[in-house]
Amino acid sequence: MGFQLLVAWIGNVDSVKKGEVIYKKMKCWECHGHTGTGDGPKAKDLKDDWGRTMLPFNFTSGELKRGSSPENVYVTFTTGLDGTAMPSYADSLKEDDRWHLVSYTLDLMRNIK
Repeated sequence: MGFQLLVAWIGNVDSVKKGEVIYKKMKCWECHGHTGTGDGPKAKDLKDDWGRTMLPFNFTSGELKRGSSPENVYVTFTTGLDGTAMPSYADSLKEDDRWHLVSYTLDLMRNIK
């Protein structure tokens, strides 16, 4: 599927639902919590590459480090975030699934408090 076509369906209901399934399957909730607030059961145990405690991102609190455009979120899921506990999903999720995860993540971010 072409990049433009993928971006066109980001955020539609079906993509968000698929992304939610992937979020659960990939155990994103273990760090980011079931509602994306960064309160998962492993959140307090995360360390960066230097052994310092780090907190997972709270998707309901604002802008992501790389920016919150669909393309930037996709890059994060594809490459991970160097130095952090955020892994790359390039080898574990197909391209379409990473885009669905983008849809779900952006949906969580719409719930900013």
